[in-house]
Amino acid sequence: MNIFLKLRRLALNARKWVFRELDLVRAPQALGIAPSPQAPWVVAGLFETSSGIGEIARLEFLRLSKQRPNVFAYNLSPLLKQQDIKGDFDFIDKLPDVDEGTVLIVMNGPNLPKALMDVFPKGNKHWRVIAHWSWELSVFPKGWQKCFPLTDEIWVPSRFVAEALQRHDAPPIHVQIPEIDIPIEIASRRSVFGLSDSKFIVIALADSFSSFNRKNPAGAVEAFKKAFSESDKATLVLKLRNYDVRLGSVILMGLPVKRVKILTSSLSHREKIQLIMCADVLVSLHRAEGFGLTIAEAMALGVPVVATDWSANAEFMKPENGYLVPCHLVPVRDPKGPYRGYKNAVWAEPDTEAAALALRKLYEEWQQRQQSKNMNGVS
Repeated sequence: MNIFLKLRRLALNARKWVFRELDLVRAPQALGIAPSPQAPWVVAGLFETSSGIGEIARLEFLRLSKQRPNVFAYNLSPLLKQQDIKGDFDFIDKLPDVDEGTVLIVMNGPNLPKALMDVFPKGNKHWRVIAHWSWELSVFPKGWQKCFPLTDEIWVPSRFVAEALQRHDAPPIHVQIPEIDIPIEIASRRSVFGLSDSKFIVIALADSFSSFNRKNPAGAVEAFKKAFSESDKATLVLKLRNYDVRLGSVILMGLPVKRVKILTSSLSHREKIQLIMCADVLVSLHRAEGFGLTIAEAMALGVPVVATDWSANAEFMKPENGYLVPCHLVPVRDPKGPYRGYKNAVWAEPDTEAAALALRKLYEEWQQRQQSKNMNGVS
C-alpha cells in the first residue's frame, strides 16, 4: 500500500472515530424533549471572530437576551484559533449545571462535530441542540447531511439557504432573519479611516475566507472604473479581510493607487458600522449571498446600496430601497476557495455596466448636494 492510501485510510478512520464519539452528544430528537420556558439557552459561536458567521452569533445572543432570561454566551473562537477582535460579552466556559436547556451552535456543518465535543465534553443526554447554518449556493453543501442526526433543528438566515438545505432526511429548518444591531449614539469621522470629507466614498467589503470569487471585489473595482474618471472626486474603499497582497493586482486591475484605499485590519462590529457610515454608497457585486449582513447594515444606516439582484439579499432589497444590479447565472468557478468542486452549481455574474450607471447617478446627486451646500454657505 502506497503512502497516499495509508494517509487516506488513517483520515477515514479518524473521521469515523469522531462521529462515534459524537454519539455521546447526539441531540435527543427521538425523545421529543422540549426544555421548559425557564431553562437556559446557550449561544455558542465565534464571538471573537470578525466574520459573518461570528456576527450572526453575536446578533443571536443579543436577540435572545431581549426575549428570555438565562441566556449565556459560549465562545468558540479559541477552538478554531480565529480570535482577531475582542469579545464584548461575559463568556461561560461550561454549560450551566442543569438537566435541560437549549444550545444554539452558530457553526457550519464541517465544524459542527468539533464544536459539539467542545460544548459537551462529558456528553449530552437532555439538552436540545440547534445548529445555525449559513450557505451561499443554491445546491446542498457536500457532506453536511452527516450532521443531521446531531441536531434537533437547523436555523438559517434566509429562504435562499433554507431551500438549499431542504432534504427529506433533514431536521426541521427554521428561517431566523438576523436582527441588525446598530449601536445607539454611534458616531463616525472619516478622518479615523484616512478618508476625505470632500470625496464621494464608495465602499466594498470582502473576506478571502468567504472567497473573493464569491464576494467579487474585482467587480466593484470594474464598476468604479467605468463610473468615474480620474477628474471625478470619487474614492473606492476596499475593506478586505484576510487579504493577500499577491491578489492585489488581480483585484485592482490597474486602478490608480490615488483612487483607491485598501483597509486590511480586523474591525469590531462597532468599527465596521463606523466605516459603513463613512460611505456615500456601499457596493456589493457578489455572486451569491446567504444573507448579506453588510448590505442590511448599510440599509439600516440609510446608506445607498448597489448590489447584485440574486440570492438572499434579493429577499429584502427592492427597487424602492436599493439599486439592484441585473445579472445572469454562470457555473460556479472557485478553484482555490470553499465552493470548488460544485460542477453543476451556478451563481450570479453581475452587470458592471449597470452598476456603474447606478454609481454615476448617485455621484451626480451627491454633486448637486455639494453645490447646494456651497451656495448656502454650509461647510
